[in-house]
Amino acid sequence: MPSSERIYRKRHGSALMRHQRGWALLSMVLASVLVSVAATTAFMSMRLERERERQLELLSVGRSIVLALRSYNRAKWATQPEWPKDLSELVEDRRSARVERHLRRIPIDPLTGKAEWAVIRQGDRIIGVHSPARVKPMVRRGFHPEQSAFERAETVSQWRFIALQENPSTP
Repeated sequence: MPSSERIYRKRHGSALMRHQRGWALLSMVLASVLVSVAATTAFMSMRLERERERQLELLSVGRSIVLALRSYNRAKWATQPEWPKDLSELVEDRRSARVERHLRRIPIDPLTGKAEWAVIRQGDRIIGVHSPARVKPMVRRGFHPEQSAFERAETVSQWRFIALQENPSTP
């Protein structure tokens, strides 16, 4: 190698390598930012989908409570109360000689994670429930016909699961 080329590499070679290392570092930072953005987007998408699933589950659980309240109502004798005072009466209905179970257990509210419901009363008797969660509904259509008013709700706590029948042919 001629001496002038050796001198050039000696003078400028280290600057060239530093320049290449700078680009490599910048590329690594940019790649890590892109991976972080992609991971955050995926996480947010999964979180939104899970929230939607929990709201759909709330619709199903609320409907099962309505059906249990109606079952309780149908199982009454002439002098017995039509509706329970407490949700636990749906689990163990002791109004007759044989204990009836309209629900296996009080369901857990999918949005709060607790078996605690805000109850809707008529006098001192429970005719329905709703979730105390105050989140915006992600589910906006496709409701059961009895739940068509849910489309206008601003929070899921406005989804009222009431057992009083508007249509007597509905179970």
